[in-house]
Amino acid sequence: MKTKRDKGAITVSVSTHAVNVRGRMRPLVPESYFGNLWVATITKGVMIRECNGDIQGVLENQLRNAIKAIDSDFIEELKGPDGSIKAHEGMKSMAENYLDNDIHLCHFSSWGRFPFYEADFGWGKPIWVSVCTIPVKNCAFFIGRRWDDGMEVWVNVEADEMAEFEQDQELLSFVSIP
Repeated sequence: MKTKRDKGAITVSVSTHAVNVRGRMRPLVPESYFGNLWVATITKGVMIRECNGDIQGVLENQLRNAIKAIDSDFIEELKGPDGSIKAHEGMKSMAENYLDNDIHLCHFSSWGRFPFYEADFGWGKPIWVSVCTIPVKNCAFFIGRRWDDGMEVWVNVEADEMAEFEQDQELLSFVSIP
């Protein structure tokens, strides 16, 4: 977002986040069940000029509220006859309102709590888990590490933006290389 803002290339930013609903369901879905149970949240469009330089804070707050809205009432609606429609409302809204406009769209997904390092298909548990490809631009996947409580972040942005991203001092203050 910062590199886009500094270029003056966009006027509105929007964020999406994939939310795992397994742990939010009652009764809980048994761990032995296989498959994806997630919904996409989406923030409202944030006008850059109206954020007083704190677009990240505004989007973070909106994203946090969107994730909190995936509550027990929302989950109960998913179980109803129109559950699949409800589950895809965020993606439908994004497609209808944002994809054809000059909007900066950022996608996030946290895989920090998935038990990837517990999987054993007969060769032993994995030493390292990663994302092989990220076919979506402006996307970040957060993945837990095996050796500590830290996270790896896999980011996909345009090459010129990645060059700036890798040099950002604020970002680098949060990074440690093992």
